[in-house]
Amino acid sequence: MKIYPSVAAAIFAAIMSGPGIGAAQAVDVEAVRSPGDIGAALDSAPAGTSLLRVDGVPGSGTVQLDATALEAFGTWAYAVNDPWLNRRVRYTGVLLAGLSAPDGADVLAVAGDGYRFVIPAREYERWPVLLATDSDAGPLGDKGPVRVIFPYDVHDDVQAARNMSVWRLESLSIQ
Repeated sequence: MKIYPSVAAAIFAAIMSGPGIGAAQAVDVEAVRSPGDIGAALDSAPAGTSLLRVDGVPGSGTVQLDATALEAFGTWAYAVNDPWLNRRVRYTGVLLAGLSAPDGADVLAVAGDGYRFVIPAREYERWPVLLATDSDAGPLGDKGPVRVIFPYDVHDDVQAARNMSVWRLESLSIQ
């Protein structure tokens, strides 16, 4: 199965070589792990616990991603002033742009409690939207295992970014 390995590699190269995704230059985005063999990671059923379901994958329909499959897209980190925790937190995870459709499709994010919000392509194309799986305090606890993080400190509409920040993310649907 092929899931946008060139997109993940392009994002990695762009961030490593200078200004990255849209406003990423305003956020200190650190490459933690470069993209790996995405195809191999996704060709088999998750070896570990599935962390995220992605629907609408061209040619594949639905895929289940465990930690290994997610990390194959490359991992990134940045610190934000978390508006819910009222402190600066360094989050690590996968950039949403690396998982999304290359044609700029919107993405529906759905949480375990039923909360859902459409993240427009213009958001993840402009901002380094992170599907966080870890923080400087360790696993995300009751907010995880996956949480959508925006660069709240520099986003031009903090309220919109807060609304799109889905905790306990269970699925993404490429629209």
